[in-house]
Amino acid sequence: MQAVILAAGKGTRMGNLTEKVPKPMLLYKGKNLICHKLDVLPDSIDEIILVVGYLKEVIIGYFGNSYKGKKITYVDMPELLGTAWAIKLCESHIKNSFIVMMGDDIYDARGVKEAIDESAEWTLTVKKFDEARRGSVVISSEGFFLGIDEEVREVGNEHGAEGAMFVNTGLYKLNRKIFNYALVKLPDKNEYGLPQTMASASHDIPIKVLYTDEWKQVTSPEDVDPIQSL
Repeated sequence: MQAVILAAGKGTRMGNLTEKVPKPMLLYKGKNLICHKLDVLPDSIDEIILVVGYLKEVIIGYFGNSYKGKKITYVDMPELLGTAWAIKLCESHIKNSFIVMMGDDIYDARGVKEAIDESAEWTLTVKKFDEARRGSVVISSEGFFLGIDEEVREVGNEHGAEGAMFVNTGLYKLNRKIFNYALVKLPDKNEYGLPQTMASASHDIPIKVLYTDEWKQVTSPEDVDPIQSL
């Protein structure tokens, strides 16, 4: 199986930390964010596809063509047109089933393994929050994904059971069937969303919602190590 890691973004909210280093290469607990993902991939992942763009030479120069015996393939994304566009760029490299991970988030090995081992063709992993917070709220029914609310910025008891909300972690399992569906454009943006495109296919393909307690978003300079060096 393959793993696609989306690492093309500029990370503008990280301030001067990303002037010379792309956000996915910033350090958290002494290790760059891409390595955090690569180190939780099980043996069943034999190829990593890194979608790169901003300061791509830093990523390519650091990792080369392999990581701990896993082949690395690079896909260039010169324009940041959204997560669905990034996956579309990978089409010629995708063999069948694959997982997707965001380049600037941190996942745990158990959550990744559960996504891979789940018998459903497609999955989407969420984390439950009991307090109001920012996030992309996942809409589901009986454990299956229906859609996503990107418009919500601060949510309370109106989302989810008993006041809980379920936030999309950006960890997915997909297969080549995703390329049969037109990319869904985000409202008022020149971007195409992967979860929105998945939602458009949910009438044909059941998308199992999985749950994790171990997921960290990196959204500000305070989320990474105070001293950065490659």
